[in-house]
Amino acid sequence: MRTLSARIEFAVVVTGAFGYFILGNILTLLDPNPGPPLSDAGLRSLVVYEGVVLAALLTFLRLRNWPLQRLSMRPPMSPMPRPSSSPPACRRRSRQRRRT
Repeated sequence: MRTLSARIEFAVVVTGAFGYFILGNILTLLDPNPGPPLSDAGLRSLVVYEGVVLAALLTFLRLRNWPLQRLSMRPPMSPMPRPSSSPPACRRRSRQRRRT
């Protein structure tokens, strides 16, 4: 398991995470007749499926020695630029025109 290449690792993760949905979209393109809308039971099973896939992929990535910090979806904590205290140039020009 630890000797897999990065390409195979990528393929396993992408196929595991999105394979079911990609296959469903391809089948829809081949047979575009709309099926029934998603029911409550279908939504529940989809949520359970996604939870199982998440657990399986997290286990796979942990076995591949991926640290949890690398899997984090948090944005970088860099300081936000401060807004300028002066009005934008377009407002300054319109104010100057009114005065003249």
